[in-house]
Amino acid sequence: MLEKYRSGETVDRETMTNWAILPQGNIPRGLEDTKNPEQYGEIKEWRDQMLKGILDQGLQFGIYSAPTYSSERLPEWDFFGEEWAGIPKTRFALFMQPRISVTNQGWVNFYLTNLDRYIRRYPAKILMFDVADPQGDCSEINGMGYTREDGVTYPEYPIWEMRELYRRTVTVLKDAHPDGWTISASECPAYSGFFDYLIRETYLHMIKTRYFEKSWWGLPFDEEMKIWYKINYGPKVMFLPAFSEITSPSDITHQVKPTVHHYGIMYLFDLPEWPMRLNLEVRSQIIDLRRKFGFGSDDTIEFHPYYELENKVTTSNPSTKASVYTAKDKLMIVATNLSPDTDFNGEITIDLKQFGISDASFVAELYDPVSNTYQDTPYSQSRFATGVIEKGMHKVIIVTQGSAKRFGNSNTK
Repeated sequence: MLEKYRSGETVDRETMTNWAILPQGNIPRGLEDTKNPEQYGEIKEWRDQMLKGILDQGLQFGIYSAPTYSSERLPEWDFFGEEWAGIPKTRFALFMQPRISVTNQGWVNFYLTNLDRYIRRYPAKILMFDVADPQGDCSEINGMGYTREDGVTYPEYPIWEMRELYRRTVTVLKDAHPDGWTISASECPAYSGFFDYLIRETYLHMIKTRYFEKSWWGLPFDEEMKIWYKINYGPKVMFLPAFSEITSPSDITHQVKPTVHHYGIMYLFDLPEWPMRLNLEVRSQIIDLRRKFGFGSDDTIEFHPYYELENKVTTSNPSTKASVYTAKDKLMIVATNLSPDTDFNGEITIDLKQFGISDASFVAELYDPVSNTYQDTPYSQSRFATGVIEKGMHKVIIVTQGSAKRFGNSNTK
């Protein structure tokens, strides 16, 4: 059972855009089952409209869950809250909900039972886990914490209990929906193998705080992403544009460059995405190019990350990286400027023969997602000129062997 439900290659990346998480707060049951359901009439109506819209579009439906926290609005909290609560009694800032001691099996069974009912009651095939790390706990009633001779009580971290909780949670999901899948914002090798995707976030701090200089791990951003790409212990990285950290989502969705930045990172590391807080027009244009190239339909596409192409593909400035996607009779070069300060105006050196493109006739087009324009780009002495790539932005070069259909509307030379 354990191996059966470990994450794997079952989720088609190109269908990853056909889903939505329904925002409802961290309640492991419907709003109708809270202490005062009449208080949530408008919210319930809004939720039902959202759900109907999601399903009418043919999208998969998922729910947000933070299993390390609960809602005091649940009727059961009045009776079991003291047993369920972790010590110290901290609260999840987003919803101001009390923390849970996941070693309490009463809570675990309650959570799983109601989760099972909910995902069967509504067609929820996706679970998104947030604030899902083991929380330091001193609740003696649940066997947590220890006191030293100095009288100070120290917390213990329920790593293995969290592993068991996720194992059982995924079992519940797969039993209800065999094609269901999971996302997590938390990572721990002890249990991350039960997730299909781990979230990494684009904060756009490149604009204000030199985002690319350091990642969550204290590594340069591209170094961390290389680690995630090379070391596979189950889940893949999913990229979430968390632009609202510096501005409101409504502002971001009307801007072009944040969305272009997001996809430049996705392209560079071949990442699936959480499609939210994006400019939908820009996103549609970029996705259109991907589909024209064959993403989601052409099984011959292969990804060649820039850090494995040191002797095959180079740029005239090391802050700009170039990864390559190859398919039959065509290739795509994605050049992303990772500098937070400096625009790139240089060349990409690449021997097309090494990627199956001969010196016979071929078409090379340069796509700029900022302006949504295509133009021919010359290839001389194994080099392509990209023109200016602004800090944090990217451009794409598509090379097609022979007289195959062109991607843009530029004139053939």
